[in-house]
Amino acid sequence: MEFHSHVRSVNFRPEVKGGNPLTENYSVLGPEVTTRHDGEPLAQKNASFIQSLMDNDAVLIAGQAASHCVKSTIDDLLGEIVARDEALARKVYILEDCMSPVVVPGADFTEQTQKALQRYRDAGMNVVQSTDPMADWLDV
Repeated sequence: MEFHSHVRSVNFRPEVKGGNPLTENYSVLGPEVTTRHDGEPLAQKNASFIQSLMDNDAVLIAGQAASHCVKSTIDDLLGEIVARDEALARKVYILEDCMSPVVVPGADFTEQTQKALQRYRDAGMNVVQSTDPMADWLDV
């Protein structure tokens, strides 16, 4: 992505998840636990990053693992979209072939991943293949 941004003279803004060692960040958009045991704030969603995603014409999503961290991120994003405007889901493009579920001896999350992808489709998000011409699926 950094090379792509330099070639096209656009900003590259990497997001690092999990900056707070006291909570788990499966999602890049925010931690799983936001309050301490006593009810005081511990961490919060990355509101500025979420807003930057909402402001873009298209959001392409890929990464690992489709069944866990990517799924948590998309779930968080979908929650934000539903709270603002469900039509925003149409500008999200999930690159299905650029991620994979966790599959290890004794645990295969393929079925859960496929169900999540169908839920995203049903919500209006686009599940696409990276090998398809962008002009076929990117509507910006």
